[in-house]
Amino acid sequence: MISVIYACAIAFVWVQILQIPFRFKQKLNFKPFNCQVCLSGWITLILVGFHWIVIPYMCLAMIIQIILEGIVKKL
Repeated sequence: MISVIYACAIAFVWVQILQIPFRFKQKLNFKPFNCQVCLSGWITLILVGFHWIVIPYMCLAMIIQIILEGIVKKL
């Protein structure tokens, strides 16, 4: 469960705060690097491991990231 929170935090910092994909336009400006939701799912896959049980964790990370992105846009 903690890896889901880590993945959401890393994706938020990567895309929103540091804006890494937009600084390196030709190298990193494609999915999953410029999408918070996609990036949180892939980071969860890497943190938890490459097996079938990771799929619910990836979905949970993506849902949390959608909610977080909506909250930040309203601010």
